[in-house]
Amino acid sequence: MKKVIFLLFFFGFVQSEQIDITGLDKKVILKRLYHKAVRVHKFIGKVNLESNEWISGYVEYLYGRAMFIDLSGNIIDTCLYERDNYNIRVKNIIDSIRK
Repeated sequence: MKKVIFLLFFFGFVQSEQIDITGLDKKVILKRLYHKAVRVHKFIGKVNLESNEWISGYVEYLYGRAMFIDLSGNIIDTCLYERDNYNIRVKNIIDSIRK
């Protein structure tokens, strides 16, 4: 896994990591990331995380939570998710799914 360090003006250093998610259920990954994500604004309505549209491309905000993640491929970049979610480690979430 290639690690790159990005200098973000307001957030300091955020370490980006490319994580291979080959063979993992992307809907499970999405649900775990969603439930750990910070609520940015209040969402009123029914949350549907079962839709395939959320795993087919880049998602910035999902039902009021900051996601900034792309689950369409087999490699995900963690930088923006971890930046906007106060450095919640995506690698730890993926490792817990693998167990």
